[in-house]
Amino acid sequence: MIYGFLLLLLACCFQGSFGLGMKKYQPFSWEAFWAIFSLVGILIIPVAWTWVEVPDFFSYIRQTPSDVLWTASFCGFLWGISSIMFGKAIDSIGVSLTYGVNMGISASLGSLIPLFIFGNIPAAGSFTVLLIGTAIMLAGVAVITRAGLLKEKIITASGQGTSTGSRLSKGLIIASAAGLGSAAMNIGFSYANEAADIAVDQGIARISASLIS
Repeated sequence: MIYGFLLLLLACCFQGSFGLGMKKYQPFSWEAFWAIFSLVGILIIPVAWTWVEVPDFFSYIRQTPSDVLWTASFCGFLWGISSIMFGKAIDSIGVSLTYGVNMGISASLGSLIPLFIFGNIPAAGSFTVLLIGTAIMLAGVAVITRAGLLKEKIITASGQGTSTGSRLSKGLIIASAAGLGSAAMNIGFSYANEAADIAVDQGIARISASLIS
């Protein structure tokens, strides 16, 4: 439990800071930065790490039912689109505002939807706490969005031009849409866990098998 919690804290540090690089990609274009980021962070590192811990991971994927793989892949497709939108939102409205809106929506929906899809509704007490936490998170998203809209009005009223204000409004919409798509990641993980279960049944440690998802 402690090891998993420490890994979570480390992941939070990485997840919360990777967007900083998107503010310093000049003189390269945004597209060039995002292509390199996607190649290294989404393809090379995850596949290499999985291969180190589970060298025969492709065999477990091949044993997974095709409908599960297609569903998980479709969720990954949606998450990929939302990731591009996430990057565009950072480019438009900055790291802090994008993170607040995107992560709040994606964490809320990504936690609740799999519970209903797979029928894993927890006990009433736990589920109530989960709903309260989700409500608080969505309230935070509303507050952040409201702050962004007020900032847009101030910018427009100050005579600094409407382009900045419209850029902010557009960025908030993109960040919100990206949050909806990002929820698909956890849904896809939930489906792809079947491949991890196959690996566990054949002797792979659960913490290593989770990389296959």
